[in-house]
Amino acid sequence: FGNETDFAGLRIQDLSALGLWVFATAEATDDPGAVNMPNIAIEADPDVDNGPTPVNYTSLVYLPPDPAATNRWQRYDAMTEGTWFASGSGGTATGCTGASPCSFDELRAALGPDAQVSLSLAVAMGRNGTFNGAVDGLRVNDTVYDFEPLGVEQRVP
Repeated sequence: FGNETDFAGLRIQDLSALGLWVFATAEATDDPGAVNMPNIAIEADPDVDNGPTPVNYTSLVYLPPDPAATNRWQRYDAMTEGTWFASGSGGTATGCTGASPCSFDELRAALGPDAQVSLSLAVAMGRNGTFNGAVDGLRVNDTVYDFEPLGVEQRVP
């Protein structure tokens, strides 16, 4: 949507609100073990060391919980529910890996004070499992991005 690099330079410590709305159809949860919910992916400079070398790139990935119900919109607050992990050496350095994800507060505390979005912040999808539904209302701090037929509309809630 639009220009996802608009978030470049945003410090992770300065995130005050982050979330999205998901509409999961009943088909999205036919096989609960394989549900692949939409997520938020942040390409970041985590500002952490990994032994003798600094880590300059990782993807911070939000994993929302499986939907509580189907065929209705549900809001997911990425800062208070679900889990997060950092990819590659960023995960190793923070201890928040795909195998051992953390809360947002734990991940943010493990990142360096100058951790920031390096390239993009986007709605993404993992590569395994299935999902049938829709995503809307990506919230980043004081702005909500609504995905409309003719483009993305920004609004302040």
